Amino acid sequence: RFINSGWKSRDNLEIVRRKLAREYIDGLSGNLSLARDLASFEVLYDDWSLISTWFADLQEVTPADLQEVAKRYLIKDNRT
Repeated sequence: RFINSGWKSRDNLEIVRRKLAREYIDGLSGNLSLARDLASFEVLYDDWSLISTWFADLQEVTPADLQEVAKRYLIKDNRT
């Protein structure tokens, strides 16, 4: 139900953006966490340098984008 109605609000999306940004910044407390994040980006996206653009990309996500992804992937056939 939340997927269908909750993400229509830009306020909800902004809360999630701020939470993700804060968690990321808090995680940059040392070399180990930075190394882990760089390695994660290299493994997941085959490009460690994307770590410098993820926040800008996050800012471009709209409630409509979330609705589209939810309708595509959060369907009964994908349940495990």
